[in-house]
Amino acid sequence: MLVAKIFTFPKAGVLDPQGSAIKPVISNLGFTNVKDIQTGKYFEVKIDACDVAEARKTVQELCSKVLVNPVVEDYEFEILEA
Repeated sequence: MLVAKIFTFPKAGVLDPQGSAIKPVISNLGFTNVKDIQTGKYFEVKIDACDVAEARKTVQELCSKVLVNPVVEDYEFEILEA
């Protein structure tokens, strides 16, 4: 069993309203060294695959068909042993 950890985030240049709303709150709380924040999503998917290559193919297809809006989001993932 393998586990895919998938992170999605807005593409560069795409508005991030949630990140924009959080940014002034962080500043108001005194975290002056935090200059920017970007929100995203995290998915953890357990995959029954023979090897990492098969799991990678499954994750890429899952992301492109279900989890990620390729118009406004990018994604990264890593695959680990469960």
